[in-house]
Amino acid sequence: MRTATGYAVLGDNGPLSVPQYASILIGQDGSISIVPPGQTPQTMATTGRIKLVNPPSDALERCWQEGVRVAAIAHAMAKECRRVRADEALLAGPLHNIGKVYILARTPRQAAISAPFDEAVLRDWHPGIGQALIENWKLPEEIAIAVGGQLDLQRSHSGPPDLQDLTIVAVNVASQMANNAADDAALAKISSAAALGLTHSALVRIMLESQTELEMLQAALG
Repeated sequence: MRTATGYAVLGDNGPLSVPQYASILIGQDGSISIVPPGQTPQTMATTGRIKLVNPPSDALERCWQEGVRVAAIAHAMAKECRRVRADEALLAGPLHNIGKVYILARTPRQAAISAPFDEAVLRDWHPGIGQALIENWKLPEEIAIAVGGQLDLQRSHSGPPDLQDLTIVAVNVASQMANNAADDAALAKISSAAALGLTHSALVRIMLESQTELEMLQAALG
């Protein structure tokens, strides 16, 4: 049994093999039932079960909330520093953890429940995966680079500050705000924050402004 793109459909024990059939039914639980050729519907029998990938909804909800929070902060930050386009900052926000969504969406539900991903491993893996996805989708290169390099707290580069600098700071501000542990002075010392000209007082303004931005985005996006 194969998908429309030619990949094997997996069951609990590997690729599924389905006998010839006159009709086939795939249930919501992934069960595959067939009526053999020349037989009546009453002879329908289950021949296998597709291995469903269905990550816990709470994990995806957390990713969504993280993305919206980073988008609100990045947008407010872009308006404050005027070094990066606000529309690109707004788009980079919800995409910054798309690699995390990709990983979770390909983790079988039972595996995710019995052995949840180590948060540190997930954190280290998802930026590179997110960058590859964005490049594959042909979105702006600046966004792909920003997502891939969002953990580079020691970043130093020639030229003006860019979207990656802004994303690095926005992700860290969002993380601290989510944990109710925002350290404005420490955030201002991040090299990318210095490159953007974001002082302690500027970061305080951004955090306050982002609350309004967050409410607007949540109302618009649900």
